[in-house]
Amino acid sequence: MMNIFSNWQNLWQKNTEKASESLETSKDGSALVPEAIQSKDLLRRLCRDITMAVFIECYCHDIFKGLGEGKPEDIAEAWNDILSDWSNLMRNEDSDYLISLADQLNCLKFHITFVEYSTFYLQRVYDREIIDRLINECGYDGNYPEDNRDAYLKQLSRVVSLCKTKVYEASELGDEIERLQKGSKGEKTTEEEFISNMARLSKYQGYRINKFKIDVFEYTQIHNNFIAEIKNSKPPDG
Repeated sequence: MMNIFSNWQNLWQKNTEKASESLETSKDGSALVPEAIQSKDLLRRLCRDITMAVFIECYCHDIFKGLGEGKPEDIAEAWNDILSDWSNLMRNEDSDYLISLADQLNCLKFHITFVEYSTFYLQRVYDREIIDRLINECGYDGNYPEDNRDAYLKQLSRVVSLCKTKVYEASELGDEIERLQKGSKGEKTTEEEFISNMARLSKYQGYRINKFKIDVFEYTQIHNNFIAEIKNSKPPDG
């Protein structure tokens, strides 16, 4: 699992000071702990409980006020629970998943390379064997008439245009693999990377994802569906 509390000592000290400042004093001079600090149950502990804005604030900037009030050790425990939930939802520790994505990325790269070289060659030479591979292996159905040059070139142009979606998918898979590799090395995702991914997912969903409104659980589900959709596309076997 990722390195959860690289700045644990600072977090402990800062929250201890904040907690101390909020203590009330009884008549005999002893400290009275407010109910909000006493209760561990008030702290948020699951990805369903917090928005992406709160998660980013905690994860990227070590600001944990969005989790609720409590003792430093209770806040640390709550954040640890959220990170564990996040890791499970985002498959941060699933090596088989990472290998699967890498294999899919290689297939996409093969697909793209094959289409680029094939269409370049077919613009100059009519080769039925390569055309059949474009149809049967790559899924680019259509009419490739040998006796109609304009219609033939128009079909090849259509293939090139459709292949651009595979280039986009390869880029997205590459980003996902990089995210997983960073997690396995204990490296943090930056706020800029979170915002960039939300922009991509917004395009995928067809509406703007608002970090102040979407909870972390919903974000992970959209993210995983997006990656699964790319994985389930069918480039040719390499």
